Amino acid sequence: MTHRPIVSFEHKRGRLHVEAIEVDSLAERFGSPLYVYSTAALRASYAALAGAFPAPTRILYSLKANSNPHVAAVLRACGAGAELASIGELGIAQRAGVEPSHMVFAGPAKRDHELRAWMLAEGGLLNLESLGEAQRASRIATELGRTIDVALRVNPRERNVDAKMAMGGKPLPFGIDEEQLPHVARAVDALPGLTLRGLHVYSGSQVLDAAAAASTMSTAIDFVETYGAVLGRACEVLDVGLGLGVPTFPDETALDLDALRTHMTRVLARLIPSCKLHVEAGRFLVASAGIYVSTVVDVKESHGSRFVITDGGMHHHSAAAGGFGNVFRRQYRVVPTVDAVPDARPSIVVGPLCTPMDRFGSYALPVLEPGARIATLASGAYGYSCGHLLFLSHATPAEVLVDGADVRLVREAASTAGLFTPAD
Repeated sequence: MTHRPIVSFEHKRGRLHVEAIEVDSLAERFGSPLYVYSTAALRASYAALAGAFPAPTRILYSLKANSNPHVAAVLRACGAGAELASIGELGIAQRAGVEPSHMVFAGPAKRDHELRAWMLAEGGLLNLESLGEAQRASRIATELGRTIDVALRVNPRERNVDAKMAMGGKPLPFGIDEEQLPHVARAVDALPGLTLRGLHVYSGSQVLDAAAAASTMSTAIDFVETYGAVLGRACEVLDVGLGLGVPTFPDETALDLDALRTHMTRVLARLIPSCKLHVEAGRFLVASAGIYVSTVVDVKESHGSRFVITDGGMHHHSAAAGGFGNVFRRQYRVVPTVDAVPDARPSIVVGPLCTPMDRFGSYALPVLEPGARIATLASGAYGYSCGHLLFLSHATPAEVLVDGADVRLVREAASTAGLFTPAD
């Protein structure tokens, strides 16, 4: 069984709907460009992922994928904890109602005030990225008179070949190298104020192959065995980011969840029963639950090519228009909000910014006129949270959360001018 994305976005009676609501009606009410999220899709993605792992695996939502606290709250209500990569995300997780003990804090540059804030918030597990960070955490915990739970992030020696953004098999600023695990584990275990509970492993992003995900898990379990041999006691927590993705581009095949469940049942039989398993997920949980809606401003011809110029672009959705660090520089799927037969000529969809990078791609679309709208699919992850929002100082887009026939504005559109202090 493959994971079926976009279950909540479909054309009904010729018009694109999100659950029970016409997308055009949302753009008319809240403006364009606009992000729209489906509560039903969020719940379905969580249930699909949780069902692929044995109980009591804790699913941790990686807030970097979509930092809207209302989105995080839906996943928290489903049972998700939170994986944070900044102290700002701690505040978002708190607002979403995530229990502090269900949070982990990762990231390679945790400053002293962030470590202190994490400890005062009594967060669950601090994932350490280096021995130097461990020493700073030890000093701060001792100053506060506290003992905190920590885990070591370990970089696998081998690269995950299926990952679109690999986090192993090369020099990295994240975590410690696999070869350093014995030495660093002993050193951290001896530091005051810290209780070493386990390990953290993350090997890449947008993984769609169940066997590749199982290979990452198997490597992580190898580290658990090394941990036990080095410290003479069992690893208590294994926190793994498998980088599971969803089809974002037309040529991608959805993750086979039945195969994932089968692989995980086999691989996790090696994990000692006393070791708690955390599985981090961001893109898998939220990407298919969101769309980015934009409006056609102009249509023009240039050297035989048709350009459809919209009010949405890389300032709001850099992954789809302009690239996410040039890693995902491929065409996201785009559909018109009013269903019609595509024209024989391709339409090159671009945004409003003064750069050739602001381009979504060339699509088979119907002939569109100014005022028509299009939706970029799989935009619930790394959209608003990864935009160039100040570039050219366009207003930021609103965000809307739909639950059946219920519509909730979860972030207002805003002028970027309000971010600055008054001029003299």
